[in-house]
Amino acid sequence: MEFISSMQESRIPQHCIMDYVSEMHGGPESVPVTAQDMYNLKKAKQRERNANDVAKLLSFFASCKKDNPQFFSDFQLDKEGKILSIFWSHASQQGDYIDFGDAVTFDTTHKTNLYEKPLGMFVGSNHHLHCTIFAFALLGDETVDTFEWVFNAFKTCMGTEGPRVMLTGMTDNNELNIKILQCQ
Repeated sequence: MEFISSMQESRIPQHCIMDYVSEMHGGPESVPVTAQDMYNLKKAKQRERNANDVAKLLSFFASCKKDNPQFFSDFQLDKEGKILSIFWSHASQQGDYIDFGDAVTFDTTHKTNLYEKPLGMFVGSNHHLHCTIFAFALLGDETVDTFEWVFNAFKTCMGTEGPRVMLTGMTDNNELNIKILQCQ
């Protein structure tokens, strides 16, 4: 099982692992594990890696803060006190905002993370027209309250006036657009 686990961690496709193990044991009928056993092993390893992910994140953020006191993070909590949304920005990103933060876009279309939660990025453009990331937010949902929280966290983090222009893809929600303007 350790050998199979090593192959899985190397991202070798399941059918290739089964073919190799089958050949090692002289044919598929002699293999001591099933395809389902291999699948279960892979899922168990994933659960083990993802256990205590919030604690790991908090530890990572504490390390970032220790390395550079200007590192900024904020958390939106739900009614039970659990983390709903996370906002963070490194010192260099805050410096870039001071230099290039006149126009900022905020986009939440990416949901490629483990939890299928929206990843929001505050992005601008530098003097070479390259994208510059100012901050990130992993959002628990896409409600008005959450967007209001994330824009206020951004404003608090940057500690300066808001950008002259904020572009978002949220044009169909007038209540939210008014709150965005109030946050600036």
